[in-house]
Amino acid sequence: MNWDELYDQGIDVEDISRDSEEYQTMFSAAVHGNPSAQYCLGLWAEKVHKKPDVALTWLKKAAQQNFEEAIEALQRLVGEQGVVFESTTSEDGSSIKQTSLVIKEHNFQAAKNSLKKYTEKAKKDVEITRVP
Repeated sequence: MNWDELYDQGIDVEDISRDSEEYQTMFSAAVHGNPSAQYCLGLWAEKVHKKPDVALTWLKKAAQQNFEEAIEALQRLVGEQGVVFESTTSEDGSSIKQTSLVIKEHNFQAAKNSLKKYTEKAKKDVEITRVP
């Protein structure tokens, strides 16, 4: 049975063992670029293998192909760090998701300091440009 048939039948990644035929089929399809297999392998790595770093790798590969379930799984998995998916517009005017991921840093003190510096500089610039 090929991966697409297996996926269409419905698959519970938590029931797959590493030495099973299903795993081998999933892994092979994922390596060959199948986004649904990459997504399932990412879920398997997260839930069964307990390797979130491996899960992120496979989920990113699927998300880069705009596989919606993988994008949602990434947002859930990395939620605290703030994953941002930026929308862009293609030449035909349709909205698409950008394939790159931006993980925001939560360094609020640095942001506060930058804002303070910007505000102080803006005040000086305004004072310099005032006409008497």
